[in-house]
Amino acid sequence: MSVKYILYQVEDFLADDYFVETMLYPTDESKKFWESLRRRKKMNKAEFDAACTLLNTLRESKPMVSDERVRRVWERISEANRKYELRIRRFRIFRYAAAACLIAAISGISLFIALKSDHYSHVELMSEIHFENVINPVPSTDQIQLIAEGVVMNVDGSEAEIEYEKSGKMIINREAVALETENTPQKYQLRVPYGKRAFLKMPDGTSLWVNSGSMVSYPSVFAEDKREIFVEGEIYAEVFHDADRPFIVKTDSLEVRVLGTAFDVSAYKEEKQTYVILVNGAVNVQPKNGTATLLQPNQMYTYTEQVGSVKNVNVDSYVSWRTGVYIFKNESIENVLRRLARYYNVTIRFASSPSNITCSGKLALKEDFGQFLKGLSEITPMTFVVENNEYVVDFK
Repeated sequence: MSVKYILYQVEDFLADDYFVETMLYPTDESKKFWESLRRRKKMNKAEFDAACTLLNTLRESKPMVSDERVRRVWERISEANRKYELRIRRFRIFRYAAAACLIAAISGISLFIALKSDHYSHVELMSEIHFENVINPVPSTDQIQLIAEGVVMNVDGSEAEIEYEKSGKMIINREAVALETENTPQKYQLRVPYGKRAFLKMPDGTSLWVNSGSMVSYPSVFAEDKREIFVEGEIYAEVFHDADRPFIVKTDSLEVRVLGTAFDVSAYKEEKQTYVILVNGAVNVQPKNGTATLLQPNQMYTYTEQVGSVKNVNVDSYVSWRTGVYIFKNESIENVLRRLARYYNVTIRFASSPSNITCSGKLALKEDFGQFLKGLSEITPMTFVVENNEYVVDFK
């Protein structure tokens, strides 16, 4: 981490979010961090001091200057002040008593890493260690499939767009297609393997974004009194409003009933919990043999071991995947790896002991997974090797 600061000039410091925020709102931990770099001569002291002086000058008064670089710096200061005044996260990673705060920009990745203590319990990756956390998504096929009455259509590519026109014609990736069956299909099944995604515009106008490793079952024609689908995995739905026909999403453990709204449902079989996140509108969530719960926007319903709970969340952190971005907010690195394993269709192994490493930031999902792990290993107490096409991760 400190290596890059050796090469920093004034403008590099001023373009560094961590530098700007820690100078504006210093903490004991950030002061120790910068003092440590200064003492060990891991940064250019003259450039650092000059950047501090300019930052303080801009903070005290907004000079009317034409220099583009200064304008950008002031925008950063204004944004930091806005976040502070609105009481939006101010170094929430420090609540874990972090011994060091590291920020990296590697292959399009921006991550805050919090380490819980200076001493990490080393986890030996040896054959006798029992791996509880084995992420091994082995799909039955590596192609997106649309199935109707036993007839299977394979869709090439890593993404698919499936839409139904009012006439009933099906369009797949902008081409009209027909599933030839002896009888009119009564039920479709869309299967999306790990590493791929799909968009489904349903016959009623509802839009579904289907995440990796997911399956959606739906009828070719909805009933007159309800619109019902079944989901394994994760979908993001924007439901077309129809007051006479509620839209119902069923999973193995929950039933989500809506009229017209946007929400996310995650119900992977290998996960211990199922959750529903409401973006706008209202949904009624009812577990099997349980009490129904009405959600409000920005609320998350979690169902774990037959117990449901509700909390307020930042919905962007959960639904950004549909736009090709993952946003993490103080999330354990283990959970981050689980989500990415599905998206990239890779197998990851790591020991069951928690690492106490949390991540916040944004990841563009078009990046190479191997490069992502390599970058992450350079700024965290983590190493990895590739064995038999599997990523074996060690949190030191």
